Order: sequence, then C-alpha cells, then structure tokens
Amino acid sequence: MCVMDAAARQAEVDGLLRRYPHLRSAPGGQGSWPGHQGASAGDGTPDGRAGGTRPTHPALRGCEEVRWGDIPGCPSDVPAVLHGLFDPAAAPDAARVLTNVVVAGVFRLGEAMPDALPFVLRLAVDPGAPARARLLDLVLVAAELCRPVDPGNPREVLLLGHEADRPERARCRAVFREEAALVRALLDDPTAWEPADDEDRAVLQELVGGAPAGRG
Repeated sequence: MCVMDAAARQAEVDGLLRRYPHLRSAPGGQGSWPGHQGASAGDGTPDGRAGGTRPTHPALRGCEEVRWGDIPGCPSDVPAVLHGLFDPAAAPDAARVLTNVVVAGVFRLGEAMPDALPFVLRLAVDPGAPARARLLDLVLVAAELCRPVDPGNPREVLLLGHEADRPERARCRAVFREEAALVRALLDDPTAWEPADDEDRAVLQELVGGAPAGRG
C-alpha cells in the first residue's frame, strides 16, 4: 500500500463517486441500494422521518453521525463509500478506496480506522456482502496493526512507532473488545476462512480475550 496524504485520499473518494454517481444519494434520494430487500422508506435517516428517502442498511446505522471531515486526513464522504460496499458493481472499488482512507501505510493505521472499524466488522460478518473478502482483509490489517507494541523491542518500535504516538491503535483495540460478539461470530463462521488463516484468526481471538498470539 502506498502512503496517501489528505488530498490523495479525497481524490480517491472523488474518483469513486464520479464512477458511481448514484452513491452520492446514499442514504438520501429515492429508492434503495442495489439488491436491498425489505427496508421501509425513511429507515435510518438522520431525523428519523419517513417519506421516500433512501433507507440505511442496519450495518451502517450511525455512520452519518460520525464527523468524518473533522478526522485529520479523512474525506467527509466516507458514508457514501461505505454504502458503495453494498453495490455489487461498486463494492470492489469502494473497498479499495475505503482501505486507502483508513490505512495510512504498510505499518500504520489511519486516524479514521477506529471510527470505520465498527461498520467494517458489521459488514464483514455478512456472507452476502459483495466485497466480503476485501473487508475481511481490512479487519485483519486492523487487528494486526493495533496490537500493543513492546517498548523494549527496538525493531517493533522502529516499524510501528510508540503507543503514545499512535492512539488509533488503542482505540481500535477498544472497538474489537466492544464488538467482541461480532468478532466471535466471524471466527465461528467456516465460510469466512481457509485452513491457512489460523494465524490470522489467532490474532483476532487474542483481541477479544482468547489465547495469546505472539508477533512473528
């Protein structure tokens, strides 16, 4: 992954919305997202009113309330990117863009990751999510990069930075604990994993109180 500054992240989001302009109306406007079934008009709108507005998928309820634009380096249109994850055509592109927004580099989480992680987890547990494999990868990146760094290990500190300089790590660990039920459901889902994923699963298990998993 390349390192992106705020302007590059905004350009990524703007490009996605040019390619899939209907995402700009999520959750406003008429109708529902592609493939949506059974939600009533007005569900999840900011003021709770019915009357022809696009409903918000249950997994994304609350995403409009996050002040994404106030997070350093984060575009304000993240909700549109999240809604793109339900569009079979847009989902792979939306997952790539979201990753570029919430991961700051090979060894560093972005400041928006703690706010995005609850929604990513809720989407990743859905076997029908169009971009599920990419979302699982993003969950595993967050899990690996948020683990505490041993201050006595110079190599870890050099690669990952001191805990005090990376507050997003502790915030992500808190999200994993708060969403432990989702993480355990994901761990128990045989459709989500391959046999070679045991090490990745051990990292997630560690974060929600399972057997410890050491860094490689």
